Amino acid sequence: QINYNFTAVGSAFTANSAPTVVHAAGVDDALSATILIGFNFPFGCVNYTEMRISSNGWVGLTNTNPGSMTGNNLSGANTFPIIAPLWDDLAVGTGGSVNYRVTGAAPNRIMTIEWLNMEWYYSGTAPAISFQAKLYETSGRIEFVYRQEAAAVTPASASIGIKGAIAGDYYSLNNSGAAPTPSKLVETTTITTKPANGQLYRWDPVTCSGAPTAGSAVATPSLRCASYTTTLSLSGASSSCGITYQWQSAPAAAGPWTNIAGATSNTATANVTANTLYRCILSCGASTAASAPATASLIASTACGLCGLTPITLPYTANGVTTCGAGNDLTAAMVTNACGSTSYLGGEDVIYTFTPTVTGLVTITFSTSGSSAGAMLYSGCPNSGGTCAGNVTGISSFSGLQTFCANVTAGQPYFLVIDSWPSPTCNGYNVTISAPNTSGSACSLSTYTGGSTAYTFETFVGTNAPQTDDVLFNSAVNLGFNFCFGGNQYSTAYIASNGAIVFNGVACFPNIQTTTYAAPGVSTGYVISAAAPVNGTSIPRNAILGPWHDIDPSLGGLIEYATLGTAPNRRFVVSYDQIPMYSCGVAAGAAQFFSGQIKIYETSGNIEVHIRNKQLCSSWNGGYAVMGLHNFDGTIYRPPTASMVNHNYPTQWTMTNTGFRWTSPCASCAVLPIEFKKFYGERIERVNKLYWETAMEEDILHFSVERSNDAENFKEIAKVEPKNLPSLYTYDDDDTKPGSMYYYRITSIEKNGERKHTNVIPLGSNLNEVLVSGIYPNPVEDDFVMSVDARSSTELQVRIYDVVGKMVKEFKPTMPIGVNQIKFSVPELPAGSYMLEVRSSDDQIITQHKLVKVD
Repeated sequence: QINYNFTAVGSAFTANSAPTVVHAAGVDDALSATILIGFNFPFGCVNYTEMRISSNGWVGLTNTNPGSMTGNNLSGANTFPIIAPLWDDLAVGTGGSVNYRVTGAAPNRIMTIEWLNMEWYYSGTAPAISFQAKLYETSGRIEFVYRQEAAAVTPASASIGIKGAIAGDYYSLNNSGAAPTPSKLVETTTITTKPANGQLYRWDPVTCSGAPTAGSAVATPSLRCASYTTTLSLSGASSSCGITYQWQSAPAAAGPWTNIAGATSNTATANVTANTLYRCILSCGASTAASAPATASLIASTACGLCGLTPITLPYTANGVTTCGAGNDLTAAMVTNACGSTSYLGGEDVIYTFTPTVTGLVTITFSTSGSSAGAMLYSGCPNSGGTCAGNVTGISSFSGLQTFCANVTAGQPYFLVIDSWPSPTCNGYNVTISAPNTSGSACSLSTYTGGSTAYTFETFVGTNAPQTDDVLFNSAVNLGFNFCFGGNQYSTAYIASNGAIVFNGVACFPNIQTTTYAAPGVSTGYVISAAAPVNGTSIPRNAILGPWHDIDPSLGGLIEYATLGTAPNRRFVVSYDQIPMYSCGVAAGAAQFFSGQIKIYETSGNIEVHIRNKQLCSSWNGGYAVMGLHNFDGTIYRPPTASMVNHNYPTQWTMTNTGFRWTSPCASCAVLPIEFKKFYGERIERVNKLYWETAMEEDILHFSVERSNDAENFKEIAKVEPKNLPSLYTYDDDDTKPGSMYYYRITSIEKNGERKHTNVIPLGSNLNEVLVSGIYPNPVEDDFVMSVDARSSTELQVRIYDVVGKMVKEFKPTMPIGVNQIKFSVPELPAGSYMLEVRSSDDQIITQHKLVKVD
């Protein structure tokens, strides 16, 4: 890797006298032919004799033709060194040129490459800057010198720095001031300020002196069941020019150490046929140092003939570990059955094996600090008939925590493979596997009793729901009390436009259509194609169907809800009043309607459905309607009467002035892990406030406050220390955006590694907020559509900014209540990248999105 010392000083810009011109005035986006430097120029410990000069402010030490490269990218994959005093999309201005000249005498000659009177940016109309790059013979010093010209900088975005011959090996200055900082980790590509007149940036190569630092040898991989090739590298070693390397091997730490033929660079490869130690001898002149050795081992294969299995017991947690160095023990060609995708069996892998002692459901959470990772659970040997029990693949550091569940059987061996796509070959990761959940629910919906009750249709003034068709409405509503449904406790629920109260999906069991969890604004569909209980149709799971049928509130009627009564005998009521039947409603002239109410009761946990008028639209979707209780995984359906068919698919039925009640066997339910008693939240003044109460605490390390944007992928946002006695805890999340919905859970982490989660609660979208849930297509040619979910009628400010922050377009659409698809036309915008910003009527930023315009 390149290794330079950097200094910034004041100097003077002296234009080249009688230079050789390679790009004349008016030239844009040009690259010179190969030019001889005239001497050996040392760069990154290698001597170069040729170069190519780009009009865009960079020099390449190469004889290949990569093009003029308008896009500055020091951190990119170019395989030749780049010297970039001002890399941007430049053009040669009036009276200017790109030229070079060699001065001095050997061995102290200087190659000066000059960009004189350059327009910065290419769209400029007059010279804005001149600059030079000076390459020094023998010493390898590099200098950048600048002179300001009269014109202003037009929209620009430059990099200043140097790049080595391999991707990711670079130095980038963070600004163009008097004392910038060079970085080898972060490239600054947004420099827009001219360096001062005479500003000089100097790069001096670091050369070795005295005994080098040898660091430690690393062998990757370091463990196999059969002969293999390992790659040897150094960690913590000196990298100055002038250092020589010699790798050695030995059967034991005491030696004898033998030179490996041809292994004379800072990396090498070796064929491992027995347990072997490797080290590197670094020399600087007469001074030498030996690295700490690395061991490459051969071990006997274990279960299933696989190498390096890690036996574990459940529950199990491993954080901050890596597959790097573990070797590629299981390949795509070896597995009998794919688990997700065999593409994620190409990197190095870690394979855990466990045999549960009880049968039940395990929850596996996985995250990675890298990319293209996967966690795949096999029942039985993956290379000998094992079948896939569950997986997550294609995971990156941006994916957050990923969760999947699997039913495991006592006495059956399981193998959890942590692996990756071939690139990158290895990743850091965290993994947690719960103990099998064996508990059944004493409050299962199968234990509820349905029957008739006196019909009452209540009149009240409540909160109006949006008039949107085939959706869960745009915010989870607070019930006003904790309600037990099917053994799970809820404080919020969703109101469905097609006649249901839907609770949050249970982890690993999506409850809307096939793969969707209940969330604000999700589409529910409307087709009823099979009788309940059923999974994968429009009939929602974990829901009260009152009944579920295709009605259309966008055509008229009123949906409202309220919490009525006083504690501990409150009730939550959703009222559907004169909602037109889809296809047979007012739009079709048939004027068929549905009116009914769903009621749930505090303390008793009872549920009632009261139907004033349910008509039949047999010409649409068969007129099908399903009334009753539907459990979380679509395996239990409790009808209002003893009959499973009277109010179920495919029966066609009508009803007036009728009431039904389902009696719950549980006044309360212990859905939360044993130490949790309650978990709820509220949103006040744009702060999401969380509260949880424990009934008992013992051996808890801490509570993790976790947040998600989609109710599936959770990230920790805070740790709360336990009191280890029954307590009430609070946490305020003030890092939220107007118009966004967030999902929360609390996880207790115990000293034995076990993790227990509360239920998930949603918070967000106050009455004065909106939710922007999508912008498409993106990239856009002429028009794009923005999906906006509004709790009340409001005006938005939609602004588009170019890359320098100038607003180039503004819209002020008015949003009616509900889900809106708003079309915007931008055919006049030039191709390029823009930032789209949405603000509320009180000028709060709701969201910002990158928008790409193409021709």
